[in-house]
Order: sequence, then structure tokens, then C-alpha cells
Amino acid sequence: MEQLKRLHAPADGIKTVRTFRSTEAARLVGRSTAWLRDNEAHTGRPERAEGGAWRTYSIEDVNALRDHAGTRPHRNPDEQPQVLAMLNFKGGASKTTTTHLFAHYLAVAGYRVLLLDLDPQGSLTGSFDITNRHGQRQEDFDWEDSIGPILTGETDELVPLIMKTHWPTIDIVPAAIDSYDAELTIAVETAREGASQGDEFWLRVDRALSMVDGYDIVLIDSAPALSFGLINAYMAATGVIVPTPARVVDLQAMQKFAEFLHRWIVKMEQVAPSRRKWLRLLFSQFAKGSVTEQTNSQVSRNYLGSLIMTAPMASSEAIKRGVGGAPSPYEGSTGGVGKSIASANARVREQLDEPFRELLALVESGWNRNTRTRG
Repeated sequence: MEQLKRLHAPADGIKTVRTFRSTEAARLVGRSTAWLRDNEAHTGRPERAEGGAWRTYSIEDVNALRDHAGTRPHRNPDEQPQVLAMLNFKGGASKTTTTHLFAHYLAVAGYRVLLLDLDPQGSLTGSFDITNRHGQRQEDFDWEDSIGPILTGETDELVPLIMKTHWPTIDIVPAAIDSYDAELTIAVETAREGASQGDEFWLRVDRALSMVDGYDIVLIDSAPALSFGLINAYMAATGVIVPTPARVVDLQAMQKFAEFLHRWIVKMEQVAPSRRKWLRLLFSQFAKGSVTEQTNSQVSRNYLGSLIMTAPMASSEAIKRGVGGAPSPYEGSTGGVGKSIASANARVREQLDEPFRELLALVESGWNRNTRTRG
């Protein structure tokens, strides 16, 4: 595993967020390149030398300039963070990949994002460089670091579990293999007390999130199983995304997942009514050149209509490399990459932006306003 990590990781072993050239930074801020040059002092960086020029801007620079210009998107204080749950009990459906990349997209857009990794395997957690509460880089996590104590009811305080990532506006509650114990503990508790004990089991994540402030959007990556954690994720969510490849075996699994989830939700709603939420299916790992997948997609849309997102998430080598530990297309590299890789990342970002814009529009509809036009 160490050899594989070294193979895919950046050369220095440290993940970073790419920088933005002035034209791209200006587009993100919503101002001209001339405005950027005139307002560089508001980034907090040292002023450029006489006659000099900044060639690139960091994401911190971009956000500082957004704050100065009043163009940075955010929810109003009286609005609740939108909570999106990635659910599917089939492995390999791209739940983690979607969560990982959508978090990057949101961070580039300027949003403050909290990630909850409810999958004890910790693939999402392993996709980030994480700094603990003592300011130290941490790679191994145990029960006390994970969502486990929340699920078992040992605590409802989520804030002490939140850690920083190498993205300045993405924080995470990491996963630990020990959190599998939470499923066993809750199963025993449910067998002993029954599912009629109010909302005790099903709203623990929801209650914990209600006491957290400072984020616009929460993304929950669930385990590939119909588990107590998955039900908690569903109950806490304001939006549910079901990633699934457009392959027959995956569509069959998605159908069975929907049937099982429906049975559980009918039971849960009797003891713990959940908030209203939207649901969308996202075709993942989509090969646009595949006649089979195009056909499966069209037949599915004939039956499910607008439940399926308009834009699929395309498959690419850049995405696969990112899941393996290399920088994602949104992260790039501050160490410099060849033009071919940089161009490939740009093309993949354009493809990913399509479904992610659609998801962001659904998020913003939950606030009943378009936050991106503020200022």
C-alpha cells in the first residue's frame, strides 16, 4: 500500500491546491484582471514589486478578493446548511468519487464545505491530507476520531471531531475502521429496545449537524451497505444523490436499493419523520462513446424522467488517478505539470462542471435564492 501511495501521490508526498492564472482568477472573482491588479493588497499577500506582476493566485487569494468584492457565495445566517447524502448500497458506484470531486468543485466556487465520511473503509478520508486539532498531519484514525461515537449516542457533539484538510475551505469528520463497531452496537440496541423508541437511532447525525455552524454545504459519503449509518445519512439529508453506472447490473442493484430503502423509510417515517428532500440519480463512470450505456441511459430516462440528472459524470483517466491518490483535476499541481496533463485536467474539469452545476442549482434551490449572484 505504501508503494502504491508513493506511485500516485505528488512528488513531494504533500497534496496541494492548484493556483489560478489571472484570467481564471478574475472569472472566479467576477471582476476584471485590471480590478484584480488594483486590489491585490486585499489578499494579505505582500505587494508586488514595482513593475512586477503576479502570475498566479491561490484559492485563499481568490476568496479574499471575493470577500472584498462581495462576490463570494454563502448561505444567509438564518438559512440552514444544505446536507447532501451520496447513497447506494452497491460498491463501485462512485459515491466516494462524486463526493470527493464535488467538494473540490464547491471549494473552487467559494463555498465552505464539511465532509462526513460514514464509510469505515475511509476512501474519502484517504483522499485528503488531514491536519488534526493539534495542527499535526494525521493519517491513521481510530474510534474517537470518527463518526462512531455520534452513531452510538455516546456524544452528539460533532465539532470536536472535525479536522482540517489541505483545502482551506474543506473540513472533514474522518472515517475509521473501528466505526464498524457502531453498526453492531446499534443492532444490539435496536434488538433490545425495538425501533419504536422515538427518533433515538435515526436522527443522531441530524441532531449533531444541527449544532455545527460555519459551513454552507455538508456532503455525506455513506458505506456501500444498507446500514444504520446510511439511514442516518438519509434522515439528515436535504438532498439525496444516487450515483450509478449506466450498466444493467448496476441499474438492477440500484432498483433493489430503492426498494429496500423505501421499506425502511416507510417504517422510519412512523417514528421519526424526516425533512423534505429532493432525490436525483447521477449516471457515473459514463462512457459517452458506449452505445450500450447510451441506450441504457435513454431507456432509464423514459421511465424515470427528471429523477435522472441531465448531465452524467464521465469516466476519465484523470478521475481514476485522483481516486488513486494523485491530484484530482481540480487540484492540479503547484509543482508544475506538462502541458498535456494540464490540458487534460482542464478538459475533465469542463466535463465535471456540467453535472456539478446542476447539483449546485439544486442546493441553491434549497435556500430559495441564487447565492452565486450575491453582490
